[in-house]
Amino acid sequence: MFAAVRYAIPSLVTALSLVLGLGALLSASLGSLEFAGWLIVWCVLLDVVDGALARLLNATSHFGAEFDSLADLVAFGVAPAMLAVQVVHQGAGLEQERAGFWLLVVASGAYTLAAAIRLARFNSAPDSAPRGWFAGLPTTLAGLILATSLILLERAGTQAVQAWAPYLPALLVVVAAAMVSRLRIPEIRRRNNRWLDALQWVNVAAVYGCGILRIAPEYLLAFAVAYLIVGAAAGLARR
Repeated sequence: MFAAVRYAIPSLVTALSLVLGLGALLSASLGSLEFAGWLIVWCVLLDVVDGALARLLNATSHFGAEFDSLADLVAFGVAPAMLAVQVVHQGAGLEQERAGFWLLVVASGAYTLAAAIRLARFNSAPDSAPRGWFAGLPTTLAGLILATSLILLERAGTQAVQAWAPYLPALLVVVAAAMVSRLRIPEIRRRNNRWLDALQWVNVAAVYGCGILRIAPEYLLAFAVAYLIVGAAAGLARR
């Protein structure tokens, strides 16, 4: 009985992430664009929690890994792509007859496909990177980068959306390429250097505070981009 409960706890968190990912899709389609972006951010926070709970409770399993990947595909693969299309379609008035609209659709499809490949590769070849490292940009971080970028774009208003809309397909393709790349990016885990460790956990706590309260998306985006750049640099140096 206790074992069943122990395994159910992280799966329930994963299930909540999946439902919130679906909520992000529905919110984006109904026009609540900023809220959809925050729902993706909440999925990011939950994705870290379910893995931590599984390890803490010694409740890791093949089912849990597959279930987590399905939730991640919805929350970080499909929802950000849908949100990107809706932000441009509703904010910039880009209609289906325009070539720019279909370019964005193709880029969104490439992003979702890359997320699916990244998740499948992670499950089928978990040893593709050394212990403590990711091989390629994690879908969680990709979702955070896109969600916060789109939240800021939506907040900036119609003129900003119109100005930045031509560059959004490029952002989607770059993030997609990073996901399927062999870049080594370090996991967030305890470090040997206590000052680096403290800095890391202070930032993680700040990310959770901002995400839960739906404030400072600028900080969340800066954290995600800095993590990607510094982490990739560390991975290249290690090689």
